[in-house]
Amino acid sequence: MIYIKKILKYFLLFILLFSNTLVSASEKQKLKVLVIEINPILYSVKNNELYKNNDGHPFVSEYFNQNNEASINEIVEDLEEMSHNYLDVEIVKKEYLNEFPTYKHDIELIDGNKSKRYDENTYIAISRSRASKDVGSWIDMIYYPNNKPTDYTFDYDYIIEKFDLINRKNNGEFDQVWLNTIDPASTYETIMVGYKPYWVNGAPLTYNCDNFIILNISISRRDANLHALSHSFESILNIVFNRENTNYSKNYYNLTDEEYNKLSLFEKFTLSSYQGAGNYSGVGNVHFPFNATKDYDYNNDSNVMSNWEAWIDYPDLSSKPKLSNSSSWLNFPVNKNLGDNENKDPNRLYIRFWLYLFPHVGGYTDEGFYNNWWKYIYSMDYVESITSNIDNKVDLRINNDFEVNYLLNYYSGRTELVKTIGNTDNVHLSGNSIKIEDNKIVGVNYGTSIVTIFHDGSYISYTINVVPNTISSKTLFIVIIISLFIILGIFVIFIVNYKIKEKKAMS
Repeated sequence: MIYIKKILKYFLLFILLFSNTLVSASEKQKLKVLVIEINPILYSVKNNELYKNNDGHPFVSEYFNQNNEASINEIVEDLEEMSHNYLDVEIVKKEYLNEFPTYKHDIELIDGNKSKRYDENTYIAISRSRASKDVGSWIDMIYYPNNKPTDYTFDYDYIIEKFDLINRKNNGEFDQVWLNTIDPASTYETIMVGYKPYWVNGAPLTYNCDNFIILNISISRRDANLHALSHSFESILNIVFNRENTNYSKNYYNLTDEEYNKLSLFEKFTLSSYQGAGNYSGVGNVHFPFNATKDYDYNNDSNVMSNWEAWIDYPDLSSKPKLSNSSSWLNFPVNKNLGDNENKDPNRLYIRFWLYLFPHVGGYTDEGFYNNWWKYIYSMDYVESITSNIDNKVDLRINNDFEVNYLLNYYSGRTELVKTIGNTDNVHLSGNSIKIEDNKIVGVNYGTSIVTIFHDGSYISYTINVVPNTISSKTLFIVIIISLFIILGIFVIFIVNYKIKEKKAMS
């Protein structure tokens, strides 16, 4: 009986997930990706039978029996499926660099010379695979004191210049850059480059172009690549909803209902037992699932109270928390459907689960945040402030209408003029003297009402005074003057006629 109940539970969950996907699949954004593969050829190794390309010389990935295409294909699949088809990922171009990764500082080669990158002899000498090269997985580096590239010293500026990325971004060639690299690359997981970049789990680089992300895709770590990209999503949503960077040390011990209700939507989503959320645990964050007791705790089968299932029904979050553990993502329908040859590491399965539960429907929250978080992930932008081009206090007659006019000022520096207003959740009306009709404010009763419009937590208000349809003092003055002239004209005509008649009578 318990087994049958579990089958029914996951069948119903699958139906819900499938229906949600259909609802949002009509709206798509093309995500153009430029892939740069850093995977040098080993010319000191030759085997014509084993290596068919490059005259029998292997790429580093071939030498260590690694699949450099699998990670890219899996991330494309993950982004499209987990975004409920909002993202349509297109690899616009693949470019190749026959060099070892370049660093910002020197390393010592085995011949005693110093260089900004490994040479072939040094790389082979200090690397080995966990198993034999025929069936090996990823590289363990045997570091020597002077050979080790310091963490995060990968030379991004070198790549940006070598591949002319700024001009190409300004020409609209790509939205993101994925570096497909051998190890050790010593890159950040993701960085943001552009006019106003910010931290996305990597130090931002300021350049003269719109913001874009550079992701490092490790050829040897298929389990970690979606994880790496998701850190950038986590950072973007923290900036949008909380105006701060991700903070895993933040705790929520002894949360009351009142305190919980004051949290941002993304905070509620990412709450975990590791941060002391107790019965308020949500889905979790990239490093800490809702039941985590440590970093990367993706196999934890201990039960905690979590409301992760409520996020399937977003914006209805009324479902009560229930005891849940790692089976929630390990047995999640979209994960159970993965192919036999796909990476099924619990890390990837949890991140897919985490991304799939992102809100992805239309409309706004009360505070003007999109109900589709993938819009922020795609744009990496948000409304920072709102300014009005007109007076915020307006007199309006009954049955007359008023067209709003305000400017959205985005973090990136772009602006957007808004001249319409709809009956949406981000528009709040106080008072009953007005209504919204055909994207305009219409006066319906005498009195004062306030319209407040929210976008990404910022807002602007208009005070609307609906006044009687009387003649204004200026208009009244003009009417009186005209009337006096008419009366005077009539009087003059009367006097003239009288004089004429009097003159005729005397004659």
